[in-house]
Amino acid sequence: MMKTVCSYLVGLMLCAFLSVSGAEAQKTTRKVQAISLATHKEFERIQLALEQHDLVQAKSLVQQLLNKEGAREYERSIVWQYNAQIAFAEENTPEAIRSFENVLLLKDFIPVAQAHGAMYILAQLHFSESDFRKAYEVASDWKDLVPQDYVNAAQWQFLSMLAYYVGDYARTVADLEKFFDVIDNAQRNSRGAKNMYLFLAAAHWQLESYEDSWNAIRAIVSDKFYEDICGVAVFVLSAQNSETLLTEDLSKYPQCADAEKTLSPIDYLTELRNGPDAPTPMLVEEQHLSQLPLNASKTPRYPERAVAEGISGYALVEFTVLEDGSVDPDSVQVLESHPKGYFEEAASKQASEFKYKPMILNGEPQKVQAIRYKFNYNFHALPARGKNGATVQPVVFAQPRYPRKAQEEGVEGYVVVEFTVKKNGRVSKGSIKVIEAEPKGYFEEAAIAAMKAMRYEPPKVNGKSKKVKKVRHRFSFNLRKD
Repeated sequence: MMKTVCSYLVGLMLCAFLSVSGAEAQKTTRKVQAISLATHKEFERIQLALEQHDLVQAKSLVQQLLNKEGAREYERSIVWQYNAQIAFAEENTPEAIRSFENVLLLKDFIPVAQAHGAMYILAQLHFSESDFRKAYEVASDWKDLVPQDYVNAAQWQFLSMLAYYVGDYARTVADLEKFFDVIDNAQRNSRGAKNMYLFLAAAHWQLESYEDSWNAIRAIVSDKFYEDICGVAVFVLSAQNSETLLTEDLSKYPQCADAEKTLSPIDYLTELRNGPDAPTPMLVEEQHLSQLPLNASKTPRYPERAVAEGISGYALVEFTVLEDGSVDPDSVQVLESHPKGYFEEAASKQASEFKYKPMILNGEPQKVQAIRYKFNYNFHALPARGKNGATVQPVVFAQPRYPRKAQEEGVEGYVVVEFTVKKNGRVSKGSIKVIEAEPKGYFEEAAIAAMKAMRYEPPKVNGKSKKVKKVRHRFSFNLRKD
């Protein structure tokens, strides 16, 4: 059961965190607070720590945000969900329960789908602790809030099991009818679905609907998984005081001809529940949406203008990932960039080409909104090209000083230098020469001095480092704008 809940938790938490999607979102939405960029960056740090399994760091970051004064309610709800994720990693179910209870204290400030998802997970957590009454109460509240056509097979199954465990047999039958209505043939033949016929038979027996109980048993009487099921069939049919029906129906099942042990559906289900093959809610295929696309490049495509001017910066974009894992190009928007006018177009275009492994929730691929990705553009980290196209990667960059004359006169410009990288990665000082400077007479000396301090990682051939000639680098000189 814990695997089921944990799997469901991760997928649903991220779905609720990142989007209000699916059938429920189309019916009911709530305007919520925006997440500040500063808090979003903290969320990125928590997510990175979790992906690296650094629970100590993740817990520290979560605690800092929980202690932060003036935090928005929506932001706090997400922090509590991260706390629940940490609790699951530590197999601390009581703490996970406390976390989701705190999420629900903020239900008026969070997306409707997030609140409903938290309720359902909380019910599953109580179930995993065998607190069936509490699980039933929370699940009943959840069922009353969500549209009925939003409830899927796994959820109807869970609801019916809870109803049986607390003695609400009429509700068990009603929820199981919904369950069998929505499952397909493949699911109907699964062990999890067939277990539900036992619940149906036992619930009908509790309600003294003996013929309905027999009809449920008949659906699985030939199944090899259920030992002694013939004994249950004999018990059910005998209790109807119909020898003709008993003989007629059992003649169709020769494996039941020598049935010795008879057992009521109630007792059989009780024995099964206490055994190694105890029925549990159907395993739901879940898969969270990674924050990293499958085709992300470590080095983003650098805009030609930024390369020409030697500009570094960043762009933060937001977009929607569709059910097939592709990005909806019309959803891409730039939230923040620096400096303005350099990286927005390149970042938007590259983000629209991202491909993700789709998020799966209850066996269905989901659309996920408000995914954010930050493109960092570091001009000085770009590999330089030398003679014959060989590349050298800078490992030590020296920032040139801004000449006083240029500062006093308010002059900006650039210098392109050419040089040789030796086998040890150092720049051959005698090889440095200025290829281009604009304006002339201001920045050449500062560029040459900085170039002498640079270090590179030279290319290797058969494990041996090679010297690279005619490497070029551009230094940009831009006055600081306060």
